[in-house]
Amino acid sequence: MTGSDRSDRTHEDEQRQLLRSALDEFVANPGASLDIAGRIEVLLDDLYPSDDYLQETVEMLACYRPEEAERTIGWAVMRSRLIGVKRHLDTQDEKSKVQLHDRENNPHGGAVK
Repeated sequence: MTGSDRSDRTHEDEQRQLLRSALDEFVANPGASLDIAGRIEVLLDDLYPSDDYLQETVEMLACYRPEEAERTIGWAVMRSRLIGVKRHLDTQDEKSKVQLHDRENNPHGGAVK
């Protein structure tokens, strides 16, 4: 891994931590602000451009309004979705850890015994 790769990885890890913090903040605060929703929207879009579930969430966040007006998505619905996003990310993190472990223990490929 080059220095540039490590730097990119560190930046991505920082962005993921910011995303987790913003998700926690949104879920914990009824009527969470558009600013928090906007941060989550951008981070999800930047970090997970090919994840359909998370891209659908980005679209939902674009329709979020704390006051729950007609044709918008209100806090309760968005909160429920973002709790699902947190679970989804936990699952993705676990898969990544297993893959990293497998690569470290078997760098030449093939089945791990």
